[in-house]
Amino acid sequence: MQSRLKKVHSSNLCLFLLLIPSAFLCAQTDNEFCWEEAARRYSVDPLLLYSIAQVESNLDPKAFNDNGDTQDYGIMQINSWWLEKLSEYDIDKEKLYNPCININIGAWILNHSFGLYGHTWDAVGAYNAGTSSSPEASQRRSNYARKVYERFSENKELNNDMRRHAAIDKSQLLEE
Repeated sequence: MQSRLKKVHSSNLCLFLLLIPSAFLCAQTDNEFCWEEAARRYSVDPLLLYSIAQVESNLDPKAFNDNGDTQDYGIMQINSWWLEKLSEYDIDKEKLYNPCININIGAWILNHSFGLYGHTWDAVGAYNAGTSSSPEASQRRSNYARKVYERFSENKELNNDMRRHAAIDKSQLLEE
């Protein structure tokens, strides 16, 4: 009986590991608290925050992007436009390479966007494309929001699949 439980348990673990993208595994072990804490602090969905980081940097905490007149730093690709405001909190571009700081700032910026646009995909688009009312900026917001929505939907489906499999596995253990 116990060896059978061990087999079920180890097969469940293998199934669980196959369902999770390896980048998410790393993020969970290294920064799980950061995602949850930032999401809670700034009232944003942790899965949405994670999906934005996937689109922005492919979860690379050392990511850097030079846009010519501005630069983006870290896992959430915080734009240098924010540095003046962040300096009030003693945060400079070097600190933006700390994943937990960066994730918290990303959540803060997303919360700011929600304050301007409500809890909409346009607010998610503003995270990356800004708040200009020009037709070009509106199109960039829409394009960006679509990318994040696709990632978010994939992540949500994966999350639901894992929960379904966990429920099935739990019921199998109860039957034995």
